[in-house]
Amino acid sequence: MSKDNYKENEIQVESELDKLNISDNDSSSVNINHENCYNEKDKRLWCKECVPRCIIEGWTSENHDIDEFIKDTIYNAKIDDEDIDGYPLFLEWVPFNRFKDIKKIGEGGFAEVYSATWVDGEARYERKDDGVWKKKRIQPNENCLEKLQIHWDYCRENNNLLKFYGMTKDPVTKEFMMIVQFSEMGNLRSILSKDFNNILWKDKITSLFKLSFDLDKLHNIGFCHRDFHSGNILQIYHKDLRVNTSYISDFGLSGPLNKQKSDGKICGVLPYVAPEVLNKEPYTTSSDIYSFGVIMTELSSGKPPFHKRKHDAILALEICNGLRPEFGKGTPEIYKKLAYRCMNAIPDQRPTANELFDILQVWYLSCTNNEEEIKAIFEEADKEIPNISTTYEKNPDAIYTSRLFIFSNLSKPINSPIITSYLNEEENKDCQDSQLLDLEVPSSSQSRENEIQVESELDSSSVNINHKNCYYYNYKPWCKECVPRCIIEGWTSENHNIDEFIKDTIYNAKISFNNDDDYYLLFLEWVPFDRFEDIKQIGEGGFAKVYSATWVDGQAKYKRKYDGIWKKKESSPMKIALKRLNDSQNISVEYLNELQIHCDYCRERTDLLKFYGMTKDPVTKEFMMIVEFSEMGNLRSVLSKDFNNILWKDKINFLYKLSYDLDKLHKLGYCHKDFHSGNILQIYYGDFGLSGPLNKQKSDGKLCGVLPYVAPEVLNGEPYTLSSDIYSFGVIMTELSSGKPPFHKRKHNIGLALEICNGLRPEFGKGTPKIYNKLAYRCMNAIPDQRPTANELFNILNFWYLSCTNDEDQEEGEFGYKRKEIKAIFEEADKEIPNISTTYEKNPDAVYTSRLFTFSNLPKPINSPIITSYLNEEENKGTMFTSYIIK
Repeated sequence: MSKDNYKENEIQVESELDKLNISDNDSSSVNINHENCYNEKDKRLWCKECVPRCIIEGWTSENHDIDEFIKDTIYNAKIDDEDIDGYPLFLEWVPFNRFKDIKKIGEGGFAEVYSATWVDGEARYERKDDGVWKKKRIQPNENCLEKLQIHWDYCRENNNLLKFYGMTKDPVTKEFMMIVQFSEMGNLRSILSKDFNNILWKDKITSLFKLSFDLDKLHNIGFCHRDFHSGNILQIYHKDLRVNTSYISDFGLSGPLNKQKSDGKICGVLPYVAPEVLNKEPYTTSSDIYSFGVIMTELSSGKPPFHKRKHDAILALEICNGLRPEFGKGTPEIYKKLAYRCMNAIPDQRPTANELFDILQVWYLSCTNNEEEIKAIFEEADKEIPNISTTYEKNPDAIYTSRLFIFSNLSKPINSPIITSYLNEEENKDCQDSQLLDLEVPSSSQSRENEIQVESELDSSSVNINHKNCYYYNYKPWCKECVPRCIIEGWTSENHNIDEFIKDTIYNAKISFNNDDDYYLLFLEWVPFDRFEDIKQIGEGGFAKVYSATWVDGQAKYKRKYDGIWKKKESSPMKIALKRLNDSQNISVEYLNELQIHCDYCRERTDLLKFYGMTKDPVTKEFMMIVEFSEMGNLRSVLSKDFNNILWKDKINFLYKLSYDLDKLHKLGYCHKDFHSGNILQIYYGDFGLSGPLNKQKSDGKLCGVLPYVAPEVLNGEPYTLSSDIYSFGVIMTELSSGKPPFHKRKHNIGLALEICNGLRPEFGKGTPKIYNKLAYRCMNAIPDQRPTANELFNILNFWYLSCTNDEDQEEGEFGYKRKEIKAIFEEADKEIPNISTTYEKNPDAVYTSRLFTFSNLPKPINSPIITSYLNEEENKGTMFTSYIIK
């Protein structure tokens, strides 16, 4: 890298606005001598000291707190991942005179809403080749004006939600205004009043499905809404997608879950407020779910809840006594039951937002594809829509804007008899999931549906169980009491723990969808060993042997027919891998841990290495996992056989997908602890033998793993962490670049462990790009806290992958480079691949299977001079963790 290129190390900011007065008359630029202040950790564009003055100065809201709030979003500005143009994401202060055509379009209890034309439009900046950040001109934008911090946090976490652009202030009233995305269609309440008879049930399900997704995201970042009603749900039409999307808005009453407490004062729209909140309990996520159920009644009837009633203490008392809004004529029973479950008087028995999302996703896909039963139910309900009148007389004291209430002496919330009957019908009194899973029988002539029959082509006998259509509205096809006996009975592993483990996956079987939106059931099977043929050993690790085999029957696949029968579909033989768990005759807690992690992982990520079930070798009595077969073998064998045919774009693609999978494993709360090239099958992790929950990681001085991949702090007696996996990722990066296993010439003993703690790292292959070296060295940093997270790796490698494989948008820049530059760097490196020899002589004591080590008296880990030079080059000494992405 020439010193001429380090002109980029001075961030220059050129703006069409005056750097102080933000006028259109001065295009002066500001040069600030901070070098490459771009932090890929959270995609920030600059540091606090060198943020461009034209953005941070020359304006004030005349309120210190508002000024600091906006400046904080600028200091921490990041690239919008979902924005195709990749523009910086931060809030602006906009003078009120930059808006015209201001019209009031709505009013709530605590805010008024206006539409307006923003003359200048949202600020868009892009970084030019010469390092200049320049403000782009964009077309004027229509917006309406609303509320603050929670909305900002929400938008940063979910870039596909209602956009929040900035703040302004009315110069007359001195009141502050939020600048947000304009909803041309208005809110849900106004849409229902104007267009109810044209809204089909599939459209209602679509809206609820998307709302449940947004509500789940809000709850996941630690907030409850507290004012969730149809007036706060905005609809926006997306011209590019030709679809309407529902958005949750107005976070004026929202707050962190850990700060919710009751002071006897209640704010909101009374019919949507949960009865426990009326009764002075604090708001919770379950309170939002109650409101969701009320919104479901409104979608079915087209009328606001309790529109005939005064919204007063008497209505509050009746809500506590079990009164709920009415449904529209012809509303499907399955819909009512889900809504009643949301409006259950007992908060802990309401579904979570994530459960709602799962259920509504099934309904949504069923209505928009070819799942006969669900689709037929809602299409039948469509016939009643023209007969539903949406004209109504509203009581003048029925108020649908948020306001303050104080109630006292309300009774403890209970369910009414009608809710109780829906949640716990007599026929289903023993069925734990009936309140969620019951299906209404389409007609009396189809009463056969009231008995689930299961036909199996393995066992043709059918079993009638008197539970009324327990079906998959919780992503479960059955409840524990009525799971089909042909699946749960008639087999045994001869080990109680294994039997219970497999049965538990069957009891909790989950519906999943393939790429064709066709569903299948996720559970494990017990398969007799004689159902496998052509068994051949293909690999061996420290704790397991791996075989290929043909599974004669193939994976069990069931389809629920319209008459209520679960029928096993005809399947064909399939090639699989059998992983023998060494010495598992009396299976240990550790082995069960691997099974559980693999099962959890596959349930969360159905696109990963599939886990089909268990079997047992009748000779050795050892248990075996039945998993998806990897035709290509593991990464180590692929590199040894085919290294010179693997281009850099393929390596980047490989790492990009691995980082995604590692990020998902970490988000599930697990670290891998044995991450090396022998455990990577194509793009999958193949061995979870040492994995474990993060909250149970501790060090007892014993290490298990492949020595060159073990992080130095773990060698030094510290517990495994997520950062330990990241170190292993960096070692795998060196192996991908060289084609050789790390430290193949060395004995894998205490001498090597000592040198690793002193900064020794594996070598890279000839011609490896510097940006690649720097990312790998950052992963292998001796200081765990300075390694990137799996999510950071994914973001970086995603950009590299798109740069290498997509010829479009090559001028687009991120991480200090344009896509075309990244592509050129790796294409240049491809020229060296034929010159790299992958033949090598391995030391007989270089062992690449996992084993047990015990080390003592190792020094505190440090970085070698070469790593330090990469992480903190002399020219870039001010940017400790970002030098690897700036030329």
